[in-house]
Amino acid sequence: MLTHVHELLLEQLNQLKNLKNDEIIVVEGKNDMRALRKLGIDSSIFLLNNRYKSLVERSESLAKSSRVILLLDTDQKGQELTKQMQNHLKDQGVHVNTKLGKTLLRTAGCRTVESLASVLNKTG
Repeated sequence: MLTHVHELLLEQLNQLKNLKNDEIIVVEGKNDMRALRKLGIDSSIFLLNNRYKSLVERSESLAKSSRVILLLDTDQKGQELTKQMQNHLKDQGVHVNTKLGKTLLRTAGCRTVESLASVLNKTG
């Protein structure tokens, strides 16, 4: 039997699984992407960590997307990156969704994206 929290998590994950082709999820690094893939999310994922490009250049790479879901950690670094990316992307006319990522992490009771898979396994 699924718990209420588990049902909410599955519902939020399904939103990430059912994105349109021109919508993209942005995560900080490879471990975050691996965690989402383990959870069955095959949507387009953009890795934010790239030491060869500035944050502005990385945001410009996303300008063709109709909607970007920022799914960044809720630690201080993640919060700063969320604000910066949100500003850069909005300046380029991209619709930015920060709510889904924040809600997903809050519901899971974790601060990092890479810990989502282990939290979901514990609740199920």
